[in-house]
Amino acid sequence: MDLGIRGKVALVTGASSGIGEAVALALAREGVRLAVAARRQERLEDVAARALRAGAPQARAFTADQTSAASLEKLVAAVEAELGAVEILIANGGGPKPGTFTQMTPAEWDAGYVLTLQGALHLVRLALPGMRARRWGRIVNLGSRAALGKEGRTGYATTKAGILGRWAAARAKFVRSATAIKAFNSANCVRFIMSAIMWLTHIIYSHCPVF
Repeated sequence: MDLGIRGKVALVTGASSGIGEAVALALAREGVRLAVAARRQERLEDVAARALRAGAPQARAFTADQTSAASLEKLVAAVEAELGAVEILIANGGGPKPGTFTQMTPAEWDAGYVLTLQGALHLVRLALPGMRARRWGRIVNLGSRAALGKEGRTGYATTKAGILGRWAAARAKFVRSATAIKAFNSANCVRFIMSAIMWLTHIIYSHCPVF
């Protein structure tokens, strides 16, 4: 699959394992300059090394804590200093601990919100102004089918529903400046994430005026 993104700078958070790792390696095969971020430095270094072997011209590992605004600001600044401005953002991360509505404490609700919703929002706030100025950008946020309700995962369902709603509203505004935002179901995994990037490219260049 050629998405026409060779040489673009891509930042993938939560990239040390799971969907984030798989997306990072898929982007590497597209020839992006790749930044992978998470909390586990040793694991990230391995992902970056495999990304280079997969075809990324550059791949760098950055430790970051998605619950800390200061850490995310430092992350984006470091990526821009080493690779250039972020042009593709894959805002991936974990979620709240399992529990029903009555089982979760207020502190657990707050922690889930900060990790899943607030972290993704802050990453977008950091990357979006540059994308709008350059009139090109791709932002993918991971939702989940749990947003429709999942027994025993009330906090996770709530925060994922927030992601889907928030970016549906944001996309209506920012697609007009050639920055596309997509929130989608992570259960469909890597193939659909890459398809989302291609779909966003098609929408931008085939249907949306650039202002």
